[in-house]
Amino acid sequence: MTDANEILISLKPRHAESIFGGTKTVELRKRRLNVEPGCRIWIYATIPTAAILGYARLDRIEAAPPSQLWKKLGSKTGISREEFEAYFQGCKVAYGLVLADVMEMEAPLPLARIREIIDDFHPPQFYCHLNGARRSMRLSHRKYRPIEKQMSLFA
Repeated sequence: MTDANEILISLKPRHAESIFGGTKTVELRKRRLNVEPGCRIWIYATIPTAAILGYARLDRIEAAPPSQLWKKLGSKTGISREEFEAYFQGCKVAYGLVLADVMEMEAPLPLARIREIIDDFHPPQFYCHLNGARRSMRLSHRKYRPIEKQMSLFA
């Protein structure tokens, strides 16, 4: 996997917890991400968690009018129909990122620690591509469920 195939997204803690708990396998977006299936999606949970919790592999992106996307994937979004409709109000197209191979860190990587390693790190509002051309942040000392030997996150 190349660095271009890794992104970081920010989620509210409840949505991140639902992904790692297995009740949410589809992340919703109002705009299409410029990524391809197979991309590794690192998941940052916003305040009060303020930490990277793990990652998932992008299986595919589904795009459809909101009502059609709900019929197809609604039960996998981890939210109610009312929340879904409120989120996509006024949108003609809804995007569902279908996630697979979810890996949760046993110990979250907190924002303060990330900033010790990468001075100018700011969690993305939408998403950001991770680029190996800058300083690398090694996470090999972290354990995952299921365990993965080594990985790196690039900033």
